[in-house]
Amino acid sequence: MKLLEDLLWRIKGGRHGWPNATIFTYSLDDKGKWAHCQHQKNIDSQRVLRQVWRKEIGEAAVEKQKKEETIKKEKEESIQAKKAKLDKQKRDLLEAQDSRLVVDRETNEIVTFGEFQKLLKARYAKEFQTTEKPAAKRRRRW
Repeated sequence: MKLLEDLLWRIKGGRHGWPNATIFTYSLDDKGKWAHCQHQKNIDSQRVLRQVWRKEIGEAAVEKQKKEETIKKEKEESIQAKKAKLDKQKRDLLEAQDSRLVVDRETNEIVTFGEFQKLLKARYAKEFQTTEKPAAKRRRRW
């Protein structure tokens, strides 16, 4: 945007040095400034510079995309590493719980924690599976 404003300022009567000129040929130089081209040789060199700029912009876009892809890949790998760590902690916890002994109060048996969970699931399976049935709707008679 700044480049376009600078070009408009130059064309409208800024310091271009040709107050009566009606046609101007401006192009960006290698420093990113607007330069007036008087000869065909200058115009050709400016076209070459413009092509170089386009190439550099394209390369920068590709490089930026690659960088974003690597960052995304690293994030996914770190998430997977965290998940693996949590899964390992969960397995370790379950192994630790399986080594604990629990007394079943109903049968007075000493069982491991994992077996106790299975017993509770089997014992109270009906309560977990049953759902309340909706009350029957009464019909109104007019």
